[in-house]
Amino acid sequence: MPTRRRGRFITAVEKQRREWSSNRMTELNKTHGPPPISCASVSTDSVLFENRNADLATPDETTDNFVLPTCTIPSWRQGRRIVELDRLADQLRSCIDCGQPLQLHRIQTEVRRGLGSMLYVQCVCGVSNTITTSKTHKTAKRGMPTFDVNTKAALGMFHTGMGHRQFTQLLSTLEIRGLHHTSMKTREIEISQHIHTVAQESCNDALRAEASASCNRKTSIVADGNVDGSLNDTGTLNERSQGEFKYDMGWQKRGSRRAYDSKPGVGTMIGNNTGQVCAYGVRVSDCRMCQVYGNKGEVPPDHTCRKNWNGSAKAMEPDVGGTLVKEIEGKGVDVGVIIMDDDTTTMARLRKDLSHSIVKWSDINHTAKHLTNSLYSLQKKHRVLTTPTIQYLKKCFNYALAQNKGDVENCRSAILQIVPHAFGEHASCGTWCGYNQNPETYKHRSLTRDFSGEILHRDLDAVFLVFANNAEKIAPGGSTKDVESFNNMAAAKAPKRCHFSASGSLNSRVDCAVVQKNIGHTYINKVNKAAGLSPGIVYKENAVRKDTERKRQLAYTNNREVKKRKIENKLKKRNSNCAKEVREGITYKSSVATTHHADIVEIPSAVSISAVENVADCLYQKVFCDIETTSLQQDADIIQISAICGTDSFDQYITPTKSVSPGAAAVTGLTSQGGVLFYHGTPVPTLPLQGAMQQFLAWLDDRAPVILIGHNFRAFDFPRIIRVVDRVKMNVAFKERVVGAVDTLPLFKEVFPGRDTYKQEALVHAVLKENYEAHNALADVSCLQKLYTMSDISDTVFFNHSFTTSWGFSMLAYQQNTEKNVDSMQDLVNRKVISKAMAQKIAASGLQLCHLRLAFSRGGLDGLTHLLSEKVNGKVRVTSTKRVISNLAKELEK
Repeated sequence: MPTRRRGRFITAVEKQRREWSSNRMTELNKTHGPPPISCASVSTDSVLFENRNADLATPDETTDNFVLPTCTIPSWRQGRRIVELDRLADQLRSCIDCGQPLQLHRIQTEVRRGLGSMLYVQCVCGVSNTITTSKTHKTAKRGMPTFDVNTKAALGMFHTGMGHRQFTQLLSTLEIRGLHHTSMKTREIEISQHIHTVAQESCNDALRAEASASCNRKTSIVADGNVDGSLNDTGTLNERSQGEFKYDMGWQKRGSRRAYDSKPGVGTMIGNNTGQVCAYGVRVSDCRMCQVYGNKGEVPPDHTCRKNWNGSAKAMEPDVGGTLVKEIEGKGVDVGVIIMDDDTTTMARLRKDLSHSIVKWSDINHTAKHLTNSLYSLQKKHRVLTTPTIQYLKKCFNYALAQNKGDVENCRSAILQIVPHAFGEHASCGTWCGYNQNPETYKHRSLTRDFSGEILHRDLDAVFLVFANNAEKIAPGGSTKDVESFNNMAAAKAPKRCHFSASGSLNSRVDCAVVQKNIGHTYINKVNKAAGLSPGIVYKENAVRKDTERKRQLAYTNNREVKKRKIENKLKKRNSNCAKEVREGITYKSSVATTHHADIVEIPSAVSISAVENVADCLYQKVFCDIETTSLQQDADIIQISAICGTDSFDQYITPTKSVSPGAAAVTGLTSQGGVLFYHGTPVPTLPLQGAMQQFLAWLDDRAPVILIGHNFRAFDFPRIIRVVDRVKMNVAFKERVVGAVDTLPLFKEVFPGRDTYKQEALVHAVLKENYEAHNALADVSCLQKLYTMSDISDTVFFNHSFTTSWGFSMLAYQQNTEKNVDSMQDLVNRKVISKAMAQKIAASGLQLCHLRLAFSRGGLDGLTHLLSEKVNGKVRVTSTKRVISNLAKELEK
């Protein structure tokens, strides 16, 4: 008989525990004085009990011979606990015997039951009080109640897609001891029943909604507000109606074209109007218990065997499809339309088994992929079917479906006209064809020219004829993306890297995915209610937030402009990746190290002009500089260089190695004959280039560091000065003396806005009211210094128009590399394959003729197109003009 104490009955086990605790505490007090702060605890993970099966194997069950251990045990202060503070506070309010408040530091022992604990706190009166850290619920008529937190942990594992090991690792990271695997399995079995019940209810509700939606499209609403064909309380329809459903199968192991050997598979039937799961089925060809005993050659004991399939993985889809159709029709709804892909024989089996007719709509995404695969299979036979041309034919096919959705005959006609349209035969084209609007100027947007060839025409006709003959399946524009979405949801709860099917865990995880698809994230609270668990207030807030975010996300992604932008970004990403692969060559391929010659030559990426670097605002000597050259060419000789700084000036004529062009002679008055330089017919003393530059740098050395100033200096003078400095190998000396330069042409445009001309002589005449001998270097710098001084220019404006010497040398290297690249393509220019300007663009991007040949050898016309039309900072690297690329490809193919 239970013992009565202060108005309540206690079991013999609890009485035995309390007596042991009281006697133990008395003994400790006599031996060591008052009880220490760090008391002992009992852990099911580390303590051996006299009856091991009492709490270690199944911690939620209790036997009559439970005896607390007397061995050394860890402290209850170790690790962390999950505690409900309100429950803890209520229990610590008073002792069950004397009513005095309890204190946590007087904990005698702790008995852990998974994530919950039973704390035995001794009151000052000596009575041991049992304190639980979490709410509990009864799972059987006998035995101790179960902590809610343990059952919720199993539900949380299903919901988040974790297994027991991952869950334990997470808790151990937080210094929380997890549940024993047998305890977790017990809790999984407990919660699985309630998840399945809620899932079935949600499927019935979804089928009811789908039947109502189908009736709304075909019949009117009856007077009492119920739609014809609605489900009754037993889950069947009062009157039969037809529905439209999407069906597909998802496997829990990734497959390939060569192997589909997944042990479990999940088939789902989703309403076309509601987008909710109306029926689902799981096929499993493996059972862990049967396998373990089978390997031992023994007969397995009685158990819940999850194996329900003995066929191949591919045969699961037709079998589940037939079962789900029978299940739906058993509830009073005839499956009139089923939307699915064309990769299975499900429809043939359904038509054989069903007594009524059933219509199939093909999934348009799978259909488009089927078309693309068929075209790529012709690529080896017809080289004209490059990736861009195949994408063009696919785009025409998608246009034909979108513009004729629901119209079978027009859809069939449009599909059959795609091939003649690509071959330039526009007699049967509709109003969509641009040729009928303007035949003389019409050109294909995505084709360089019309297709040609009888064999190609016949092969393409055969491909598109298959789809035209199935126009009644394609024209409705069916889509199974809702099923694909569900398969992703199921894969999140049962990751494909884990094998959950052998233990029955897969079914519960699929149930969770079904309820989440139909109800949303708030389904957790519905399961809690069905299981008699405490409500999840915190989770409800999070679930509502996630569902709201999901609705917002769906509204955003279904926006037309967002879809268009997504397609454009996908195309850009694909083109960018193709261009990178062409530049890099074959870096990864099956058996590439043994079957292919290693192609490790990399085509250089696009060369971009470096941004202008301004000179730092500081005190520098301002030196005004000007040069005169033999011509306007980049490699022209400098024949006069002059500079002035205050009252000190430098002026030196240089011996020319090239003849002075007539245009330069007319402007500067400088001519040359036999290595002698003449100024207006009078010979002038000159120095060789090396000596002249040495004297110039020596003159600058007395004023260093300096900043050079000139009119149109950035475009003309400075590039030619540093080219000459590089030629005579004085780069280091020049950089040590000259920190940068300033171009007064854009500077004066800012200081004197609105003028018709900004030539130096015009500005000198307008501002200084003077005339001078222009295009004499010394006269130019003298007048420029006066003009600058009179303009009263601030330092901010001055340095905003400056550029560093290092930037100038980087531009020199870029120009020299471009000139080298242009020389490699001179033969193409001479034979008029490309223009001189196009050769300059190709060279400026860092490409030579050998790079074009390499790109063509790696990818043909597509490889050359990807290389030349690669986007760099939002701009095409060279050109995307198909005519230019096609001409280059023809030349490289020779």
